[in-house]
Amino acid sequence: MDEQKRNELKRRREAQKKIIEQDERRESLRFQLDYLDEEGLDYEVFYDQPATDWMFDNLSIKRYGTGLDWEEMGQPIIEHFENDHERDTAVCDILGSRLGAKDWITIVYSNGFCPEFSISVATFQTAPDIFIEGFQTWILADNKKLVVEILQIESQINWQVLP
Repeated sequence: MDEQKRNELKRRREAQKKIIEQDERRESLRFQLDYLDEEGLDYEVFYDQPATDWMFDNLSIKRYGTGLDWEEMGQPIIEHFENDHERDTAVCDILGSRLGAKDWITIVYSNGFCPEFSISVATFQTAPDIFIEGFQTWILADNKKLVVEILQIESQINWQVLP
């Protein structure tokens, strides 16, 4: 086999490997994406994690990437809730008061495996419980002017309007 054929096979194998990896990562969002598809709502999936990269480049992250370092970033607004419904309502209120219904947000899960995905604020508000998942969920406004961190275990949200 000549060098050109060998390189072509290698390129095809790498491309196939990337497709399989993306399919596996997309499967981790199956519940959310099924909901969006069934409702006919617009969304976009990102496998290269641009929001996470932006957060690491522009916001203070705690050691070992375990969350935003709010003390370093300045005074966030911190709210505690009795139940998930109260928390979800508060997140919807924050997004609704700071952004327009047609503005887009990117959802980032702390597990690092799920791809990021963007939806409109109005879409998030239809069913916030579907989009808040895992130990930590971050919501970053696509205009980079608002970040919300949702901590499931503490039933807490931290948020801040960014300069």
